[in-house]
Amino acid sequence: MAHIIASPRGITLPYSSLFNLGLRDKSSRVVKSRPSEYFWKKAISDARDPNTGAEGAQVDESNDIWLDSQAPALSDSETESNQRESQPQIKPKKKRFITIRSIAFKAFTPKSDGTGRHKNIVTTTEIVSLQENLDRDGSNTPKTKRRTSIFNSWKFKSNGSKTQIQKMIAVLKDRISASSPADQQPKTWDEYHRFYANEQIDVLNPPLPPLEPEVEGGAPSAFSSRFYMAPRPANEQARQLVLNRLGILGNRGYDVTDEGNARCTARTEMGDELMEQGKAPESLEEPWERRDSLVSEASAMDADEARAMLEGVRRGQLPPDTLEQHPVFRKIVKQCRELFGTALSMLSILDDDRQIFLAESGLGGKRDINRDIGFCAHTILSGRKGFAILDTHKDWRFENGPLTQNFGSRFYAGVPLLAPNLDGSQESEKNACPIGTLCIVDTAPRESFSVEDRKKLVYMSEYARREIEKWFAKKMERKMENLTARQEQWNHDLKRVISSSSDDDDTVESEVLSDTAAPTNRTGTPSKRSSFQRLVSMSSVSTAPTSPSSHTPAALKSPTKTSPGLFEDVNTVVKPKMRKVFDMAVKLIGETLDLSLVYLTAVVPHGESNDLGRTMIISGHNIPLPVPVFDAGLHLRALRAPEGGFLYQNPSVEECDEASLQPKGSGAKPYASAMLLAVGTEAHPNSGGFVLAGYTEDPKRVFGAEDVSFMKQFAEQLSKYTSRMQL
Repeated sequence: MAHIIASPRGITLPYSSLFNLGLRDKSSRVVKSRPSEYFWKKAISDARDPNTGAEGAQVDESNDIWLDSQAPALSDSETESNQRESQPQIKPKKKRFITIRSIAFKAFTPKSDGTGRHKNIVTTTEIVSLQENLDRDGSNTPKTKRRTSIFNSWKFKSNGSKTQIQKMIAVLKDRISASSPADQQPKTWDEYHRFYANEQIDVLNPPLPPLEPEVEGGAPSAFSSRFYMAPRPANEQARQLVLNRLGILGNRGYDVTDEGNARCTARTEMGDELMEQGKAPESLEEPWERRDSLVSEASAMDADEARAMLEGVRRGQLPPDTLEQHPVFRKIVKQCRELFGTALSMLSILDDDRQIFLAESGLGGKRDINRDIGFCAHTILSGRKGFAILDTHKDWRFENGPLTQNFGSRFYAGVPLLAPNLDGSQESEKNACPIGTLCIVDTAPRESFSVEDRKKLVYMSEYARREIEKWFAKKMERKMENLTARQEQWNHDLKRVISSSSDDDDTVESEVLSDTAAPTNRTGTPSKRSSFQRLVSMSSVSTAPTSPSSHTPAALKSPTKTSPGLFEDVNTVVKPKMRKVFDMAVKLIGETLDLSLVYLTAVVPHGESNDLGRTMIISGHNIPLPVPVFDAGLHLRALRAPEGGFLYQNPSVEECDEASLQPKGSGAKPYASAMLLAVGTEAHPNSGGFVLAGYTEDPKRVFGAEDVSFMKQFAEQLSKYTSRMQL
């Protein structure tokens, strides 16, 4: 695929490999990370030695460390490859970090000739420094200070002739708990909500909320009502973007219609039947649904697409579209319910306003609940290890909650389901956000929930996470194959057009749409509106990004220009064969990437302005009628962007207004995201040029590097034709 060039705007994905899956292929993630089965075995095994004594004491000591908020949920070795398992393992010891620590030891290596003499001496030195800072959380008041611990580690390894140096930095932020000093605790409800949303509150042992006097006649506080709905996480927009990028619920999304409920029930029954027969798939990437169900799913496709999909499934090429009620997930919740002896177990994702069950055991087929009433909205704010509520009647946040009062929930334990780490990098792990939870619920309170049990939940969640990682990687692999096939189709069709009739052949139907009177030399008759409309041009004038009504002078002419320009005589400049190439390109882009709108436009500036100018659509796919006005300044900035264009990923209303992203006019539709790529460059300063643009109306659509790269290829190929056109 072509090199990816686009300047991101709007919301951006938390880490690079989630946007560009090609980074996974360049990393050692696939060969060096532990397989998902490792975490399944860790979850179902009994980690504690039944014998007491020194080994039991070490387990207790390890558990104490694990409970520390600054200790990782999974050890460093959990992400190492199986090849390293054969190396001698050093038993973990409880460590205390001081300001500076230096450790040195010697290792001896025997010579290969078997003489028993030592070949060299390897010396390893580690220096660790601890720095504690008081950060302010977006406020100038001392009340919002938060303590941050920064660990710097330097490791030096030398064999006498070569020295290796490795530096690592870990930033740990202490959470505010009930035992924190009074000056660190929130003083108002606004502070409490903000600290809770920013994961500054210890959800396991939260401080009491501020006892502000209640306003007469106003709603009682959460503390008085004994029910606290968790606020949205500070990174909620990015978290939803990650969830949408993964597409766990398939292309259709979450379907709450009767048909969607019926399909979900059929998948559940089918999965349970396969599990009883011992024929259930062992991985999410394996196809498992029956052919007849696939045919019903493909009813909206044409015959060729449905046939290709079924053939792909038969050959094991296509991973499942939706993961809801997948047998692998159902195996997880059934195992958790049995392992912990609870009434319920759920694996969920948290959408905008719903907690959607990917699988459940004990709920009788229920598919979702309101996100705000659940415990899991707190779990995604609790950190990697999750949290447990031994008795909901003794926790003011849940005592009078709907799940406690109406469903009899007394015990809860849950851990986050993190977004997959696709390349194994520290950036990906550090910025991995929770997309959902794995939890267990019971109707009876408990006296305790051991560290070993907590670890088992974490391992189960990591198992699900790594299965999702494999599924998503395979899904993207198939998407790349499809994009490559469509590119090959384009190359074939392009050769066919080039070898066909000459540019003097005027049999190609044309249609001119403009904000001015239609030209008199227009040929043919307008065809009915369809998903693809041929446009000779649509000329719109913009004197300012938000005021496109006034006309500007004609476009700048090249000093050597002798023939009419595009804005003067479009039919002379755009030959029929060239227009056919443009039409094929925008149609193929729109259908392949499932875009709501695609167009190729010319843009010329007014003088040296970056905001004023004229645009003319040369070819378009799904252009609405009446034709809207596209802002000239937006396209000029995309044409001149050093990155070669703009990628607008779910921008806010304010960002859309600032960029003039949305088309104007009575026929304009609101779009959620857009890609605008420069087609070539300006021939000379302020001469204008061409831009290829694609929009989607779907707010859950997330563009990846593969989408930008695919469209960029077309922009590069079309530049060979647009470079011949005078503006």
